[in-house]
Amino acid sequence: MKLVIVEKPDACNNIARVLGATKQQGFYEGNGYVCVSAVGHLLQLANSDAYTGTKEWRLDLLPVLPDKFIIEPDPEKTERIAVIKKMYQRSDIESVINACDGDREGELIFRYIYRHIGGTKPAFRAWMQELTTEGIKKAFAGMKPIEQYQALGDAGQCRGEADWLLGINATQALTKIGNGSTLSLGRVQTPTLAIICERTLANKNFKSAPFYTLVLRAQKDGVHFTAKSERYQEVAQAQNDLQTAQNNEKKVTKAETKAVTEQAPSLFQLSDLQMAGNKKYGYTIAQIDDAAQKLYLAGVLSYPRTDTSFITETVFSEVPNILKNLSGFEHFAGAIKKLPTTLNHNSVDDSKVTGHHALIPTKELTTAKYEQLEEVERNCLNLVITRFIAAFGEPCKKDNTTIEIAAGDVHFQAKGSVITFAGWRGLFAVETDEAGEDEDNQTLPKLVTNDTLTGEIEIVEGKTNPPALFTQAGLISYMMHCGRDVTDKDLKKILVDKEGIGRPATRRSIIDTLFKRKYIETHAKHIVPTELGMLVYNMAKPLSIVNVSLTAEWEQKLDQIEAGKYSARQFGEEMRKFTGDIVAEIKQIQAPALPLSTTTESDFKCPKCGKKTAGVFEYTKKDTGKKQIAIHCKDKQCAWVYWNNPWCGKALTGVQLSALLTKGKTGTIKGFVSAKTGKTFECVVKLKKDGSGIEPDFG
Repeated sequence: MKLVIVEKPDACNNIARVLGATKQQGFYEGNGYVCVSAVGHLLQLANSDAYTGTKEWRLDLLPVLPDKFIIEPDPEKTERIAVIKKMYQRSDIESVINACDGDREGELIFRYIYRHIGGTKPAFRAWMQELTTEGIKKAFAGMKPIEQYQALGDAGQCRGEADWLLGINATQALTKIGNGSTLSLGRVQTPTLAIICERTLANKNFKSAPFYTLVLRAQKDGVHFTAKSERYQEVAQAQNDLQTAQNNEKKVTKAETKAVTEQAPSLFQLSDLQMAGNKKYGYTIAQIDDAAQKLYLAGVLSYPRTDTSFITETVFSEVPNILKNLSGFEHFAGAIKKLPTTLNHNSVDDSKVTGHHALIPTKELTTAKYEQLEEVERNCLNLVITRFIAAFGEPCKKDNTTIEIAAGDVHFQAKGSVITFAGWRGLFAVETDEAGEDEDNQTLPKLVTNDTLTGEIEIVEGKTNPPALFTQAGLISYMMHCGRDVTDKDLKKILVDKEGIGRPATRRSIIDTLFKRKYIETHAKHIVPTELGMLVYNMAKPLSIVNVSLTAEWEQKLDQIEAGKYSARQFGEEMRKFTGDIVAEIKQIQAPALPLSTTTESDFKCPKCGKKTAGVFEYTKKDTGKKQIAIHCKDKQCAWVYWNNPWCGKALTGVQLSALLTKGKTGTIKGFVSAKTGKTFECVVKLKKDGSGIEPDFG
């Protein structure tokens, strides 16, 4: 018998069905296989108290740099671990098969389980590109010894340990410096927060400036078009040139038409689907990722957590069969009929597919399965299929025309584009990203040098626009292309090669983490930092951890470890040194006297009198000369005040005091000390009903 360990229950069900194993109590068995699901991460890296001996966060104990990391069970999943261990210890189990997701995370999940249950039996890897009957059979027929995936496992372990080192140490250090609320930092999380904060500040502080353009509305042989001058910063100069242009003949000085070829778009990787789904339907990245995972588990989509836009020659040989299957769907049949006999080969490159190929539909998509899909799933699948069909279409051919016109010393330019052969753009009635009536797509008359034109000229005023706030799609795009803003050539190359910071499979969790930490929020579809997020950014801004190039360098090294070209031990040593340096940097930070989310204005409701006359203030005490924070009602008849004296050995921060005032209670606060037992504890704190003080809120 062979024990098959799968990452998720739905995938386990599909694999067991194909292998011929039937459902038992907590597992599947039959036809020589026992299949069991891991239900995600069953084991995790132990918290810092496993090394320091105390749950209290203390600066003097940092950095925590374990020589060997302790792996411990998730307390909520001990029963599942026991089931897997029991199955493994059966005398009839001769070998183990890793059928977890085919990536670093899936590899690590299996290896932690195998290590925890004392695995010594032969282990093999079943690597699935798609969760279809054919895909599962192919994976199990082509299994390889687990040793051949050691480098992948090393990369996964290095990533997990690096994130632990940096996250645990930097978070605890910054939290202690901030004197209260948990302030989380992370390897990719913090650079991403910095990107959002910097864009928001640039948008907020942007000062719009007017500019002026001369617009010539001309016509020739009955064809009307527009041509524009360069921008003017001063209206007086624009007015002078307007007068000059009106008094002179308008003559064509250049008329050039170039035939250009626009290749079909590449296939989707996960990031492309995330951006397309957010842009077209307004779906969140989380919704899109969840939909893609469900489509994969349903066997109608290839493995979604992919970072390549290419497929292999082997997969390409199956494309005609997939297209034939899709032609049974009315809304795709017309486009498929227009495809050339010889399909476009631009998306095929074996060298650019290392783990998983681009997102494509599978041959198991049926009308019945399609109709059972939820709306989000169906729309995401439609995006993948539309791109899949377009990618194999013929190139689009255009004639791009540039006309230059002189009126005295004033120069104008007009551009136009005419599609001469639609190619892939003609496959669908819509889905043409560049469709529109802007000047670059206008129809221009046939003109030659020295032709004269008639028309009117006017001054059009415009204003410079601030950098746009990020949507989720915009943030994903910027994370992918942030290398454009880097001046150092070597670092720029790393960022371009690595497609920015994060990976397609992890960017969703990074953004989710920032939302969960209350560092960012959404305003009218735009992502902006909260006051707490801006506080963390301002504190972390001097630290090297905010550098986007740094995390890209780490990702490059992780890839090299995965390829067997870089030492996992060396990477670990580098991360330990970097963590120590970061902690030292954080200890030099001067904590702000008042966190950003406090206020010096009396515009909040007083818990005692009910008037909007309360606020968080900083006072200098006359008897000691020391500064102290208090919540205070400015109404003289009320004069309610709560001095921020230590409670259970801990004073609240300005952020937490603001929460008391605006929400009535704080978030969970760590580090309180019980007067009875002397033990530390954590809890939510709320204002007492009469406003006389604070008390724990365990409800």
